[in-house]
Amino acid sequence: ALITILCGMVLDTMKRMKSEYDMAFLYITHDLATAHYIAEETAVMYKGQIVEWGDTNEVINNPPVSLYQAINFCSAGSGN
Repeated sequence: ALITILCGMVLDTMKRMKSEYDMAFLYITHDLATAHYIAEETAVMYKGQIVEWGDTNEVINNPPVSLYQAINFCSAGSGN
């Protein structure tokens, strides 16, 4: 629970800094929820290549079928 609280505090600070200081961040994560919270644009990589890039809401809410297949493959391989 502490990690979740700290992560939220860091993301809130980053979001505030983006707004107050007109800063940009390169945020690399496997966590789509935090990417959705912090990013206006999202790039999705697969096997070291960018396969999707655009508005975060669009990328997360309307991924191409091939991206769904890649996510399902990764999830199945990890035991989830």
